[in-house]
Amino acid sequence: MRGNKKFLFFLFSLSILFLNGQTKYIRVIDSLTNDPISFATVIFSNNTGIITDDNGRFELLEEQYLNNDSIYVSFIGYKTLSRELSSLKDTLLILSPNPIELKEIVLTNREFSAEEIVEKIRENINQNYEIQILDNLLFFGQKESNELKRINISKYKSSIKELNKGFLDSMLNSMDKKNEYAIEVLGNYSGSFKKEQQKINLIKARETYSQEKDLTVLALEEKFEEAIKNNVKSNSYFKVKSGIFGGEMDNEYFDNLKPDVDTTDTEAIKRELAEKNKKEMKRKLDFAKNRKSELNSILSYLFYAPKTKLNFITKSNRYNFTLNEMTYFAKDPVYVLSFEPRWGEDYKGTIYVSMDDFAVLRMDFENVKSVWGFDLFGVSIDAYKRSGRIILSKNNQGKYSPKYFQFSSATKFAVDRPLKFIEKNKFVRGRRKQNEISMRIDLETTNLSQREVRIFDSKNLSLSEYDAIKEKNTVLPEFYERFTTDFWEELKTSSKTLQE
Repeated sequence: MRGNKKFLFFLFSLSILFLNGQTKYIRVIDSLTNDPISFATVIFSNNTGIITDDNGRFELLEEQYLNNDSIYVSFIGYKTLSRELSSLKDTLLILSPNPIELKEIVLTNREFSAEEIVEKIRENINQNYEIQILDNLLFFGQKESNELKRINISKYKSSIKELNKGFLDSMLNSMDKKNEYAIEVLGNYSGSFKKEQQKINLIKARETYSQEKDLTVLALEEKFEEAIKNNVKSNSYFKVKSGIFGGEMDNEYFDNLKPDVDTTDTEAIKRELAEKNKKEMKRKLDFAKNRKSELNSILSYLFYAPKTKLNFITKSNRYNFTLNEMTYFAKDPVYVLSFEPRWGEDYKGTIYVSMDDFAVLRMDFENVKSVWGFDLFGVSIDAYKRSGRIILSKNNQGKYSPKYFQFSSATKFAVDRPLKFIEKNKFVRGRRKQNEISMRIDLETTNLSQREVRIFDSKNLSLSEYDAIKEKNTVLPEFYERFTTDFWEELKTSSKTLQE
């Protein structure tokens, strides 16, 4: 059980899903280190494509053998590998790094220090980077893993006899402790850094997780729903109290447990259908809105964004820089600089800077301390890990724009507090209070998150072209029990575009 289920239901029916074991995979690795190559591009001869996961794997299905005769695997900094499918006997594909050719390079009549290179980056921001409105055809992937590290419930009391301590213990003993799922999206994301100037039109989406549930948990879930139907009035509302704190609880879940509509009541059926259509449209709009919010947050890590989360260039006096080497990134000669906080900042990292125009072509970063958190009144949050990689490339207008993002984060949440759920109903004569469930809850969970954005095509838009774009989001993710390449059939772009 996952998604928008409310906390009360979570406590009684937590049946967390996890991705089941997959079938045969091909793994892409580095020829020198044998390390997996994450997010490499795999193109089939019919011009459909997939991307390896964070472990360098992709699944090769039987229909791919039938519809294709060869595959091409590529990643920045490596030689493109082409193989005939008929000759693919092993489960490993090995990519070799591009050799670094020591070409004759004329830099200037002087060598630059790390601080001078950083100053050159800052001086060339306006001419190097695309800050106008862009229309991007992109892939967005999100992989979440939530793990329940600890849960103890004491001082439990319930006025609903079916939901007694025995029921609670059965549910806690039966539930899984880990929940993993993935969301992947193809779409057009149009706009600028201005939050009010962003639009998204989804092409296709999928959600991958396991729908298998333990039979014991299913039986307990049915018992819970039956108890709610029999004891909670349809026009009730809920108050949630935790110590001195309190508030109203959204009753959306309990609304879904109302008795079935009388099939002979035509007007009631129409009202129910209209309400379902309204909720379905809201789900679609919210799904698109959430993807747009995620992308907006990711873009804020670009160091030249107005309110960047990586201020190592805009506030370079807060960092120490070191010039490590001069080498090649893809075919471009680059300076490789590392940076770390001098005081007060959150991130350290490495940047690859073009020797030609002092543009940053790649950024790797990771936090040196918790990015944020608090511990107050028995509730604590600790965002203890944030890391990522950003790759930029030059577009047709000679400006640099992002081509690839990869982010990882980890957050710990813990709570040790009393909790009450109180059902109230103002339509019942006498006391408004109907039922009450109280307890003390002590739990700790961790969330591990990975996000990837791969931009396949990007073009400039005029303001009038942007204004003419209408958001028509009617897409909800298709469910997949396991990873398949069919999801990519709609991306009919050329292998050349994908590999660039």
